[in-house]
Amino acid sequence: MARLIAIKLIRRYGIFVADECEIGIGLSIRHPSGIFITNAKIGDDFTIYQNCTIGRKTKDTPTGKGYVCIGNNVTMYANSMIIGDNTISDCVTIGAGSCLLHGADKPGIYVGNPAIRIKDPE
Repeated sequence: MARLIAIKLIRRYGIFVADECEIGIGLSIRHPSGIFITNAKIGDDFTIYQNCTIGRKTKDTPTGKGYVCIGNNVTMYANSMIIGDNTISDCVTIGAGSCLLHGADKPGIYVGNPAIRIKDPE
């Protein structure tokens, strides 16, 4: 059943979610197009906009995690990316067009390429 849903998401919306992903409750996809999620564990109340990428190149890593770990209440705006062996804390907002390469250990707003923290959460 999961495979049929995945095929429908790819064909209809251009959304790819890998089988090994774990996604919490409250997922919100605001503009469903061009989303790619692989090797990720995502917490509750995650919001994602169009053309976003989450993942890593391979499953084998020096830390042994093999996935991107995203906390609760995280928002990714359009054309943003979370790439590599990252851990994203709770209450993080990733600005449009940003590329988060080194994780986000504190809550706040992250923008730029590579993304840096510019503001505390409201």
